[in-house]
Amino acid sequence: AFAKLRIKHRPLLAAISAAALRKLGEFAPQHLTNTAWSFAHLHVSDSPLMDAIAAGSIARIGVCNAQNLANIAWAFATLALKNMPLLAAISSAAMPKMPMFQAQHLSNTAWSFSTLGVADLPLMDAIASAASSSIENFGAQGLANTLWSYAKL
Repeated sequence: AFAKLRIKHRPLLAAISAAALRKLGEFAPQHLTNTAWSFAHLHVSDSPLMDAIAAGSIARIGVCNAQNLANIAWAFATLALKNMPLLAAISSAAMPKMPMFQAQHLSNTAWSFSTLGVADLPLMDAIASAASSSIENFGAQGLANTLWSYAKL
């Protein structure tokens, strides 16, 4: 709720970060994604927490769905955190799941890798192929972000 409202209550964020670090082993992929997304949405970069989220995400990458993969990539790109082991894991997990990626997942993943300057050509080719067959499902922002992503790389 605080992230949606963009309320940066620093003491609460610090308490959540500390508690999350202690309980990260209990987090499912959705919990990792929601935590990363919320900190990114608030533009709060908590390095120890984000490093732990990256490690936890890598450990659970095989059970992440398309939305988890796209949102984790988006969170790290939004915070300008270029965690190459995480990005490599996202890429390898995303490619076989491309048929399950919705338009927003495709555009967010492309945007994230391009924003971080990671030219993962096999991933970008897989996104291009999936996007081409579902381009009618893209909204204006998705179209613009996808085009920008390919133009930037």
